[in-house]
Amino acid sequence: MPLNPALDRYPAEAMTIGHCVLSYGELELMVALLLGNALRNRDAALRMMFRVVGESARIGAADAMMRDAYAGVGLAAEYAEAIGSVRFCIRVRNQFAHCHWGDHITAGLFFTDLQDPAKASEGFQHYWDHIDVALALRLRTYFEYARECLLYVEYEFVQRSITAKGAEPRLSHPFSMPTKSEQPPLHNPPELHIPPWLSEDEKRQHVARALAAKGGPPTPTPAQKAQDAARQAKRDRKQADRERDVAKRSDPEPPKE
Repeated sequence: MPLNPALDRYPAEAMTIGHCVLSYGELELMVALLLGNALRNRDAALRMMFRVVGESARIGAADAMMRDAYAGVGLAAEYAEAIGSVRFCIRVRNQFAHCHWGDHITAGLFFTDLQDPAKASEGFQHYWDHIDVALALRLRTYFEYARECLLYVEYEFVQRSITAKGAEPRLSHPFSMPTKSEQPPLHNPPELHIPPWLSEDEKRQHVARALAAKGGPPTPTPAQKAQDAARQAKRDRKQADRERDVAKRSDPEPPKE
């Protein structure tokens, strides 16, 4: 029996996404090496980086400790691009590391994060996003771009530091800063990829949520209107009960005979 039938049915997407998720740790290690250069102590940098729990916290701590060093040798812009690209890769990594999958024979591969709907006070609605091979490849290419940025910044920092000291002639290295790459979307447009297994009302909610996320006005569905009306009626009944209780407590007691 397959561990994950949806990914078995879409192996190309699964392989490419898995490559990104499993390779993210290499980017963190490269950031630790950048920190080691800035501190002039690689072992201390590695200990600091990997004692911090959580990807974002780890990169944030390293950034705070080394950004000035890279800016000091004229690499402020390149360094910022490298760290910014790593932060985007964290978003990609976390998106897929914590999701659940669904698929359809013609509509393709979808994923959902159950942490968001779990925050609701009632009900549990899945929010599905779509990914295909083309987008998965774009995300992997961006991971490769982040790696190229880190490699350039690492070796260029060493070169400029040596040159600044005047102790040795400038050394050469094989890396160059890549042409700036735009961050791809994390998923395909939800309004264009609607899971076929949803009910008609759920499909309308899916599109409304997608448009709201893009800044468009969400259109409430009949079910949402009915739910809102029911909630308002419930609030009105509670308020009426409270007012009756207050009125009873404020009424003077009848005189005793």
